[in-house]
Amino acid sequence: MDGDGTRYPYLRRIEADNAPGEDTLQHDLWEFLSCSDYPEAERKQVSAGRADIYIPQGRFRFVIEVKRSLGTWTEGALDGLLRQTTAYQQTDVKLGVLAILDLSDRPAGVPHFDACFMVRERSVSATDNRCAVVMRVPANRRTPSDQARVVARES
Repeated sequence: MDGDGTRYPYLRRIEADNAPGEDTLQHDLWEFLSCSDYPEAERKQVSAGRADIYIPQGRFRFVIEVKRSLGTWTEGALDGLLRQTTAYQQTDVKLGVLAILDLSDRPAGVPHFDACFMVRERSVSATDNRCAVVMRVPANRRTPSDQARVVARES
C-alpha cells in the first residue's frame, strides 16, 4: 500500500517538525467513503456538535471521529477520544468509529495490522454502554533500511 508515500504522503517519515494534521486522514477517508451512500464532512448539529465524517445509513447513521496522535501510543490516551466519539451516539445507534492518524516515533517500525483495529466499549452510565471501532493509521513510517540503521544506533 503506497510504499513510497506518493499517494498518501502523510504516511511518510516526518521531516522538520512538519507533522500532518488530522484533516489529511479525514479527507482520505471521506474520499474513500464517497463511493458509498453520500458521506458528509464536517456535518453540523449532530448530537449538539460537528461530526468529522457523517455516513447516513437509511434510518440510522455512523459518525467517524478523526484525530491525530503525536505521542507514544497507549490505551490510556484513547480515553478522552473515546468519550468524544461515543458522545455522538446519544441520539442514534451505539456504535461509532474513531480514526487516529498515529504520528508517534516507532523505532521498531509499523505495528502489525491486528494492533491497528480494535473495538472499545465505554460505559456512560449503569444502563448506557456505547462502542467504538478504533482504527489506528500508522504514519511517520520508517523505511526498512531506516529501521536497520535505528537498531544499529540503539545497540
